[in-house]
Amino acid sequence: MTVGYRCSLLAALCAFFLDSYAYLLTLRLCRTYHYTVPKPLTVSIVIPVYNEAALLGACLDAVARQTEPPHQVIVVDNNSTDQTASLAQSYDFVTLVSENRQGTMYARTAGFCAATGDIIGRIDADTVLAPDWTMCVRTAFAKHPQLDALTGGITYHSVSFPWLFNALDTF
Repeated sequence: MTVGYRCSLLAALCAFFLDSYAYLLTLRLCRTYHYTVPKPLTVSIVIPVYNEAALLGACLDAVARQTEPPHQVIVVDNNSTDQTASLAQSYDFVTLVSENRQGTMYARTAGFCAATGDIIGRIDADTVLAPDWTMCVRTAFAKHPQLDALTGGITYHSVSFPWLFNALDTF
C-alpha cells in the first residue's frame, strides 16, 4: 500500500505571502512523499482430516473465533467416509481440498500447495486454538523476520486425565 501526504493549500498560500525563505521551506515540506507501508503478513491454516467429523466442528469454531481472522483455512479431506467433508463445507470461510492418496503426508502436502498465505499454520482436527492464535503467529513473524518456523505449547483436553498429560508435558 502506498501512502502520500501533501500540505494544505492554506499553508502554501501563507508561505507565499511571507518571505521567500518561508516560501521555499513550505514548498519543500509540501512535496508529496510516497512510502511503502509493509503489508501485514497473512496466515493460511491447513487442517488435514480423515474421518474427523466428531472433532472438526470444535476446531473450526475456534478458528471462527479468532480475534484476527486467518487469510485462508484449508481443510484437506483424505478420503473420509463420515460427514467430515460436508461439515467442513458448512463453514463459509473453509476451502475444502480433496486428496485421494491416503496418508497424512499427502493430505498435508496438498494443503501446503493450496495455501496462499505468507505463513502456513498446520493444525490437527482436534486442535482448539486460543482466540488470539493467529494474531500471535503474525506478531512473532513480524517482530522476528529471520524466523523460519514457530511452535508452541500443547494443552490436552480430549484425553483421560488431561491434568496428568499437561503436567508431564511441562518436563
